[in-house]
Amino acid sequence: SRSITITDKVGSNIYQVAKDAQVTIDGKSSEFSHVPVGAIIRARLSADRSTVRSLSADGPSVRAKLVGVDATNRTVTVYVGKVGDQTYDIAQDARVATEVYGLAMKLSDLRPEKEVSLLLTADRKKVSRITVHGE
Repeated sequence: SRSITITDKVGSNIYQVAKDAQVTIDGKSSEFSHVPVGAIIRARLSADRSTVRSLSADGPSVRAKLVGVDATNRTVTVYVGKVGDQTYDIAQDARVATEVYGLAMKLSDLRPEKEVSLLLTADRKKVSRITVHGE
């Protein structure tokens, strides 16, 4: 049976997933079986709210202060509140842009001390988007 358990602030619910359900992971068309556990899910349900008609899976967003970027090895290090420095791998097709106008930037344009948001992939293994705040 194709089912998915979705947990929100209220609790957990189990839904059947339609055989023809449209599935996207990190914005790309995919298969239901590839949806990683722990992904952030947006689901469109049938009228009777029992079946998932389409779902998209993405990763969480991390807002932090930029410590540094290694463009060669495609990693970014940020300072996250009580956790401290965290280093993430950057996906090959990651988008880097300003918050205000969405202007594209290069990894080499990123400067330490800037506030950034990192959008992680659904499997939480890579950064798919870096948004620079205040620019």
